[in-house]
Amino acid sequence: MTAVPLTSVHALRNIISIRPLGLFSDIDGTLAPIVSRPEDARVTPKCRELLGRLLDCGVRVALITGRTPGTARLMTGLDRVVYAANHGMTLWMDGVDETTEAVAGYVALAGAVARELAGINAVGVTVEHTGPNVAVHYRRAADEVTARAGIIEAIAASPSARSFRVREGRKVFELRPPLPINKGTALEGLVRRFGMRGLLCLGDDQTDVDMFAAVAQLRDEGLRGASGQPARRADEEDLAGRSEAGDPRDAERLETIRGALERGCGVLRNRDDLEGSLAALENTRRDVENDAKMASFVGRASIVATAIATCALRREESRGDHFRTDFPSRDDQRWLGNQLCVIRPDGKLGVWYEGLAVGGRVHEGQTGDR
Repeated sequence: MTAVPLTSVHALRNIISIRPLGLFSDIDGTLAPIVSRPEDARVTPKCRELLGRLLDCGVRVALITGRTPGTARLMTGLDRVVYAANHGMTLWMDGVDETTEAVAGYVALAGAVARELAGINAVGVTVEHTGPNVAVHYRRAADEVTARAGIIEAIAASPSARSFRVREGRKVFELRPPLPINKGTALEGLVRRFGMRGLLCLGDDQTDVDMFAAVAQLRDEGLRGASGQPARRADEEDLAGRSEAGDPRDAERLETIRGALERGCGVLRNRDDLEGSLAALENTRRDVENDAKMASFVGRASIVATAIATCALRREESRGDHFRTDFPSRDDQRWLGNQLCVIRPDGKLGVWYEGLAVGGRVHEGQTGDR
């Protein structure tokens, strides 16, 4: 999906004239300004007034947020909207809190994570227990690099955190249950539940990409919709919604690729997760090869994702932005260099190590090919 600047509301006329119409939006950074203390964030009075006017016009407003239902309602001051809180894991509507048993089972475990992370040795870090999730903010840290490193080390050392998936947002780490629920699934469920025919979707952060991907998929099914987010670099473009020639299998394959990268190749890594991700990616790659579609977008994505997982599995150390929980230390004796990948004539990935030049001598490090 490519961001296009919105210079006039006339571009949305074909959508906003449709009924039933929905406005589904993130809160923090979208409707409420980002502030140094997350607990102080509020939507502006003007925004609250405009949302109320939309509700009066019959527009279904749903706020899809990482906040808890109570916090989200406090931020907006609105009770007539639907809240898909905790990244879609909790639905609050008409005074009723709809939380599934699968999600509820993680609330106590998330509390244990919050307690284990409470002693992070970094100034300006805030740990927030949001129901089944935990958010660790460092936007108030004077030294963001040190704070970020301290958060990663603390999460890696937390026994309870191993039961959660870790995602990084804008100056925040989020730990969520490993359930197939996110802002995108929440959006899709609400669209189908309310029979929406038109939809406007707003967001500003990496965690909102799931919503935009869901809009793209629903648009292929006939929904009239538009998603709004800040322009992103080409290398930040998400994989979802890029199916080739409308082939539904490609959208499923891209979701498998994205899920495998998120599960095994995130900030925190370990051998078991990396091997599981690599197996899923190689299966997808063979599936694409059988369809003779390696030159397509999904084919190229499968190659790049397999290369990432392969190199991440081989690199048995922690360095820079990535932390191996099974190899927590930096290892310059073995890994002072880069790994390079090439597709061999037999279609398999070849991987080799190229040491960096240090003191006039090229580091030897690893040898061999996969």
